[in-house]
Amino acid sequence: MNILKLPLVLILVLIFSSGVVAKDRNGDSFRIAHESTFPQGESHKKLNGLQVMSRPLPGEPYFPSDIYIKKAVFEINDDYEILLNVFPKYQASSNNIHEIDSLISHSGKSNKESWSHHALPTQYGGLAYRYLDEFFQNNLEWEDLFHEYEKYPPELLIDTGNIDILSPIEKYEYLIGNTNFSMTKNEWQKGQDYINQFSFVPHWIGLCHGTAPATLNSPRPTNAIKVKSYNGKHDIIFYPSDLKELLSYAWAMNSESSVMLGSRCGSVVYQGVRPESSCLDPNPSAFHLATLNLLGQNNQSFIIDSFAGNEIWNRSIISYRYKYFKPGTHNFTDNLQYALTLRSDYPDDPFAIYRSLKTVSLVGVWMELTYIVGTQPSDKIINTFLDDVHETLSFWYDLEIDQGGNIIGGEWQDLNYPDFLWVVGDDILPKSFYDFVIEGALISYDGTKSLPIKISNYAKLAAKQNQLLFSIIESMLRLSQNND
Repeated sequence: MNILKLPLVLILVLIFSSGVVAKDRNGDSFRIAHESTFPQGESHKKLNGLQVMSRPLPGEPYFPSDIYIKKAVFEINDDYEILLNVFPKYQASSNNIHEIDSLISHSGKSNKESWSHHALPTQYGGLAYRYLDEFFQNNLEWEDLFHEYEKYPPELLIDTGNIDILSPIEKYEYLIGNTNFSMTKNEWQKGQDYINQFSFVPHWIGLCHGTAPATLNSPRPTNAIKVKSYNGKHDIIFYPSDLKELLSYAWAMNSESSVMLGSRCGSVVYQGVRPESSCLDPNPSAFHLATLNLLGQNNQSFIIDSFAGNEIWNRSIISYRYKYFKPGTHNFTDNLQYALTLRSDYPDDPFAIYRSLKTVSLVGVWMELTYIVGTQPSDKIINTFLDDVHETLSFWYDLEIDQGGNIIGGEWQDLNYPDFLWVVGDDILPKSFYDFVIEGALISYDGTKSLPIKISNYAKLAAKQNQLLFSIIESMLRLSQNND
């Protein structure tokens, strides 16, 4: 039984701009097209990090956890091949639309197993959310939940034998002997910071930048496990839901690097107004080529921020399908030749002034992506693919084609377009510094005894940086998969 290897990431910015909110994930998309053409798009390099707080916008909250960002990656806004280059054995296709149409299927899916996650919204306490506590299940405000936490701190629940209703992070801290529960306090402090800044906690803020890569790159926790507390006094049950949340936290906080196509938009996107340059995001051509090369050609999942405005909704994309349509209509077809329209035959093109001078023809594309949906955590002792939930989102855009049939640009057909796309390499793990110090030390850990003192001490050192000792999570995941 090998200890599981997982890749790691990092990205984005859990930052909320007060004022007008563009829309939430359930809102109707604004019907307006925008985007510079591919050749005219932003080409300067972008600074991106995996953590959402790694690149705060001017005047927005910058929390202490930002100091743990280790490194960032520079990319070009529309160079879709930067995503493919993360995977050494990828097979590349050309950017010729005729070759792509004949070589790559109009539908495809990832070859990785994925699982539904828990988004850990900050408004409910994040990883400190006690999902088995009836009080916490009433969809109350952050302040009400925080007062309940203060009334019944983890030490009191442990002393009274109510270990099972501890939050995932409280269980972890009891496992390693972090008796000051500093990580739990930090989770609550995140909400307090937003209260202090805005008088409320934005509903969309959480750890989706951790849940998204975790669901794609970490094996599924399949069974509940029982392990001894640091002092040997109690058995702690970690349900699959607990392990999923801890995995998501590790990917969010133990951050390395990711590669991102596009840029973080921190503005409200208004109907009828072409966005500012920082919110032009990936050109449709780059998005189209990235999707077909990653999922279509290489069966490789990726992550997108599906919302064009200041909110961040990281979605783990696992499949796609698309159809063509003639520009100016929404008549679907699988026949490329039927949908291709000469630019000279489209005099009413609303984006004519933005087209590349090399554009000879246009073709419309309707792209549907399937992503993994977050589910409520529970005390189910077994988790399988039957517990997963998927939804779809779709994008409308056109592609600009030159004389040789090459895709050279395009325009989004409405404001429902992705803010950025990102991937994490298969050779990356969400490890803290101390994981490398104890490499392999937990290979025989079975949970029947307390963690070795040496391991607990390293775990507490990592906790001071609000990081999990990933080796512990990795070992519990191994137990979960082998616990019949």
